[in-house]
Amino acid sequence: MYPVEHVTLETTAFCNLNCSFCPINKLRRNSFIMDFRLVQKIIKENPQLTRINLNNWGEPLLHKRLFEIIGYINAQLPDCDVYFATNGRLLNDKRIDALLNLKIREIQFSVDAVGLTYETIRGCDYATTRVLIEHLLERRTGHEPKISIKTVINSGTEMVLEELLKEWLDKVDDIKLQPMMLPKPRKVACPEPFDNHPVVLSDGRVVPCCADYNGQLTVGDAAKDKLIDIWNNEKMENLRTQHNTKQFELPCSLCGEYETDLCKRRFG
Repeated sequence: MYPVEHVTLETTAFCNLNCSFCPINKLRRNSFIMDFRLVQKIIKENPQLTRINLNNWGEPLLHKRLFEIIGYINAQLPDCDVYFATNGRLLNDKRIDALLNLKIREIQFSVDAVGLTYETIRGCDYATTRVLIEHLLERRTGHEPKISIKTVINSGTEMVLEELLKEWLDKVDDIKLQPMMLPKPRKVACPEPFDNHPVVLSDGRVVPCCADYNGQLTVGDAAKDKLIDIWNNEKMENLRTQHNTKQFELPCSLCGEYETDLCKRRFG
């Protein structure tokens, strides 16, 4: 029996930006705002959860009930760590106050570079993003939520990483580096199917990991079944067998990552 202790809830499958390496605005699936009733169902059925991530491929601050969702999780699972990544562009005083009045373990800001390189990737000005993050840091009292910079490493961002570190290393609590996903043949098994961390897409479908952004490997529907049952069903067992025997099918067979010594591979 594979446990479910950590879950990603794709609260939105929309974004206010159109970043150069992100698939969110090119998805070959319907995009939704996750129904609050689905969130409630998942939380009620999974009192064992220790971590909940509130974004997958969308911008969570676009969900009009995001703060209500976090408050509900805080009330039902007071010991569960809630976190999410955001581009930060939708922050304002009202939203900052709301975030700081909730129990959130970590907010990760997606910042892959500074200055012109950031603007080329994200399609928006860097100065505004910097000011918004700094404003949240100034308003925060204590050490929570933890504020992190999350950086995708590729050939372009790797060259200017030193500038980003100089800008943020002494301001935030952590800088997280992750290699960019690339369509490369898989040679080894991925750890995701064997982990305790399913991903629930905005329409309720469950996939084994965030890399399956089009939902090709849908293994169940959280609106109909319990996550623990989905995570141990025949489809998941077949997927684990494929990885154990290295008989990979799409999208796993072409799931690769940028090669770098700066950070570990996430998908094997």
